[in-house]
Amino acid sequence: MDHWNGTTNATVTLALIRKPAAVPVTHPKYGGAIILQPGGPGAHGVQFGLRVGEQISSLLDAHEDDDKGKHFDLISFDPRGIGLSTPRVACFQGNPILEQVWGIRDWELGSFSASDIAFGRLWAMSRAKGESCTIITDEPDIKRYVTTAYVARDILEIIEKHGEWREKEATRLLANKYHDTREVDRSSQINYRPGQEKLLYWGFSYGTYIGSTFAAMYPDRVGRLVLDGVVDVIDNLQITWYTDLVDTEKTMDSFYHYCAEAGYPTCALTNPDGNTNATHVKQRTLAVIEKLRYDPVAVIGPNPEVITSNDLRMLIFSSLYKPVKMFPVLANTLADLEKGNGSSAAQMLRPYHSMECRAASSVERVFDLDAQTVITCTDGDDLTSMDRTDFESFATRLMEISPTIGDIWAAIRMHCIHYPLRSQYRYAGPWEVSPAQPILLIGNTADPVTPLVNAFKMADRLKDSVVLVQDSPGHATLAAYSKCTTQYVRQYFTTGKLPQHNTTCQSDENPFEFGQDALRTAAHTQHMEIAEAFTNYGLGLHAQVGHMN
Repeated sequence: MDHWNGTTNATVTLALIRKPAAVPVTHPKYGGAIILQPGGPGAHGVQFGLRVGEQISSLLDAHEDDDKGKHFDLISFDPRGIGLSTPRVACFQGNPILEQVWGIRDWELGSFSASDIAFGRLWAMSRAKGESCTIITDEPDIKRYVTTAYVARDILEIIEKHGEWREKEATRLLANKYHDTREVDRSSQINYRPGQEKLLYWGFSYGTYIGSTFAAMYPDRVGRLVLDGVVDVIDNLQITWYTDLVDTEKTMDSFYHYCAEAGYPTCALTNPDGNTNATHVKQRTLAVIEKLRYDPVAVIGPNPEVITSNDLRMLIFSSLYKPVKMFPVLANTLADLEKGNGSSAAQMLRPYHSMECRAASSVERVFDLDAQTVITCTDGDDLTSMDRTDFESFATRLMEISPTIGDIWAAIRMHCIHYPLRSQYRYAGPWEVSPAQPILLIGNTADPVTPLVNAFKMADRLKDSVVLVQDSPGHATLAAYSKCTTQYVRQYFTTGKLPQHNTTCQSDENPFEFGQDALRTAAHTQHMEIAEAFTNYGLGLHAQVGHMN
């Protein structure tokens, strides 16, 4: 549990899942194990691996006509304190009913700008939960040992264990008299190298913070690192996140643009006469949001519902993560609500307006909100000296940067103000390092929460790293399929070769095009499945989630 300070002899158990490579470890085309991290903090890596392992293999593995390609093991894991790893972070003493009730209350209050009473109530709820969560009933408490530094150290343990397994597996295979020894690549690194194993890693969003932390703490252990949807480590430590939202409105504007470009009936917010531009779509969108602020939509049926302005804003927020899939859904939902029809919105919001017995639920839990708060707050600087006036100024500033989600994004800082527990250890730099191998950083031109500028900032800190730009809206590259991006990522994992500086990949799809082309490739379809799973894991669609990465 405590790698460094020796405060406890307790241990943690990490839940991992491995999708085996298509070839044995003795095969010349065996490329090693890539660790996947879907984001968060709080996302469940095991479920992510189960859902998307096959599809990611299809993106990375050698094609039949590729003599130089490789096949990889894929490993994904629940970071300490999360998911199936034990012990788990919990702020409600293991009471799932209370946890769900609290979440519904939180959601119904909305964001700070939802009403003139919302701010005070959210502040009080944040204090009640945050300070209660820091009460230590039994030692050792996992909440002291879940910073990203601990996760980076756990990854070091994972790659060491994999190296040890790789050698044993090779020995087992070669001892089999039926094993084709012609497969063996005598120059391949199948022998375990204690203390020298290198990390192959593809991390998304908060997963890039894990990757950056690993590279800074263990630069000599970097093999291949892809940081996709890059977090600015300094901004994250300060829990300011001003830079997070610099492209949010650019992403939102892309909704208005693509909708107007698609026209009627492809985009439901355009006029049948064809006389629609982006400004018109924006005006209609903002009008629906404002109308629901004072006049929510009642939904009549077996399960009565009410759709509020806050509900709609959260649906808008979620759509910014995966525009190709969600912008058409958002346009239809807005058009329906404009007419007073909230049926489709009610279906999407049901999980966040209701309770369920998780033991009987067919829906796997994929995100831990309590862990998100604890990890973010103990990773970051101590904010407990901030008062309500200071925070109001901060929230106002974020809303100026992003009117669409600024007040929603500000919430996690409020939680950290009310979370006084500190970790036994956190890594706060230095970040300027020379990794053993250059790192590939990837950013979208319109990412709502990890803007492209973050990738360039981190590339300056991680010597010899290269930024690959994907020209598309959405969060991380999986938001839109790009054959060009896929080829560069596969090439990097296979050979270590990086693209040229200032390389930009175009997306092979745009919002409002999905579903119209019946001849879409299998690779494209698989990529969309990954994007859907990735967003489900990274979003956690909740009004008070801060790092919804």
